[in-house]
Parts: sequence; structure tokens; C-alpha cells
Amino acid sequence: MGVNKNIELQERRSIRCRPFYGACMLVKKELIKKIGGLDEIYSPFLLEDSDLFLRAKKIGYNINVLTSIKIIHKKSKTVEQFPNRKHMFVRFKNDIIFSMRHMKLKYRLFRIFVFLPIVAILRKKRDYERLTKFSNMRIRREFVVNIFLLIGAYFYTLLTLGKILRKRQLIRFLINICKTKMKNILSKIREHPSAIKLVGKSYQPLQLLIANCMILFTTK
Repeated sequence: MGVNKNIELQERRSIRCRPFYGACMLVKKELIKKIGGLDEIYSPFLLEDSDLFLRAKKIGYNINVLTSIKIIHKKSKTVEQFPNRKHMFVRFKNDIIFSMRHMKLKYRLFRIFVFLPIVAILRKKRDYERLTKFSNMRIRREFVVNIFLLIGAYFYTLLTLGKILRKRQLIRFLINICKTKMKNILSKIREHPSAIKLVGKSYQPLQLLIANCMILFTTK
């Protein structure tokens, strides 16, 4: 899991964190019903877990790491089963899809058109150091092939653009619907304070809000 190694993990403590790579996860069934599971557009590997975490976070769920659990994760064992060309194409393709769905425009453009070309040409000498250090860079032998693979990933993204953006737009739409409904309910309560006593008897606004959101979340 992608927890900063500088954090001192205390036993039996739950730490709230940002989305990370998930080697071992527990996800509530109700969340899967709302937003779906791992998106198969990322198949066969890479960023499908971070995509799930971000979709969950956008609708109000928290992501926690339980420090009392220890898991041994053999890094990149799935990735190593694929030839380098397929591995790099999937990496480029999934990175573009993830950036299109979850990043702001300036970060999206930087990652897709600056960072990924750098990844295609350069690699790290030492895995534990950042690629941004020039002393940790070296040119890939297969960088010409990687550039063509990256161009192929760009074309793939253009062909599947509607599918890529669908969930992003749907989640924004659902959040806006829920916010609007909540504002309407609060404004009615402010106008008529006595309505608070009637919430359970008359129109049940909070229950209605939850029910409507559940219907929207489970509708494709």
C-alpha cells in the first residue's frame, strides 16, 4: 500500500490517508453498489485501485489504513508476466485514462504530454529515488519503441474518450444533485423551523434524499 515511509506507524491505529495503491483492501458492499467495483477499462493492471478510491472519496467515503495488519506484497509479479511492450502500452494507456478522469486540467496536460514522454525515454537507476533527480536518470534502450507505444495509447484514448469520461461526469452529476437536494431541504427548514418536528411524519426529506441518491448511484 502506498503509505509514506516517513510516517511512523503505530500499532492498532487507523490512519486516514489519500488514495493509494491497494495490495490488500476491504471495501463495503454498499460502496460497490453505489459506484461499482474495479473498472475493467484498466485491465489487466495498474491504477484500477486508485481509481476506485478516488471515486469513493468524491462521494464522501474515507480511506483508512489499519496499521495492525501486515501483508507481504510481491511487487510487480503480475506485471512481470507480460512482455515489456505490452507492459509499457498498458502503463501509458491507464495513466492517460486516470489523468483524464481525476486530474485538473493543468495537471492532466502536464502528466499526459510532459511526464509520460519523459517516462517513455528515461528510467530510474535506483527505484527508491525520484525520477526528477537528474543523477537518477538513464535513457531506456527501447525508448524509440516506447514513443510509438505512447502515440498508440494517445489514439486508443481518443477512440474510447466517451467511456473514459462517462464515470467522471456521472459522479459530478450525482454530487451536484445531492448538494442541490440538501440545500433545498435546509432552506425549507430555515423558512419553517416547525417543520423539523414533522420530518418523520410528513415528507421525510432526509430519507427521500438518501433514497434518491441510492437510486442514482445504482443506475447505469
